[in-house]
Amino acid sequence: MPSQYGSGMAACGDRPDRRRRSAAVTTRLHRATKSILIRMTSELITTLAQARKAARITQADLAERAGLSRMAVQRTETGDVDPRFSTLQEMARVLNMELVAVPAELHAQVLALIQTQTGRAHATDSSVQPVADRNCR
Repeated sequence: MPSQYGSGMAACGDRPDRRRRSAAVTTRLHRATKSILIRMTSELITTLAQARKAARITQADLAERAGLSRMAVQRTETGDVDPRFSTLQEMARVLNMELVAVPAELHAQVLALIQTQTGRAHATDSSVQPVADRNCR
């Protein structure tokens, strides 16, 4: 008769070890979440870099106005570092942008509001597209 403190190996008819299964599910969820966050951050950084260039602001000027080092801005834009949210927030502030997280179920309504406020008939700006619709499939 197997011990209730067994090795986690389920014998025929025994219940599977929930702790082991739960750890595996947690690990897969963590990896998937991390992958999505990396993509979102990458796209956000690309959007910030494009806005900086469109405003004709140098990395050094952006850094000074945001209270960051030029190397912090450079390394963020090149993807050499995983930036803090506060770093991205300060970069966005200098570029007259605001970081906003929108629940997926509200995305269509927010996009419609943006379109009516800007007078655009179609959303052609990739910065307002949900990450899941472009790269996460």
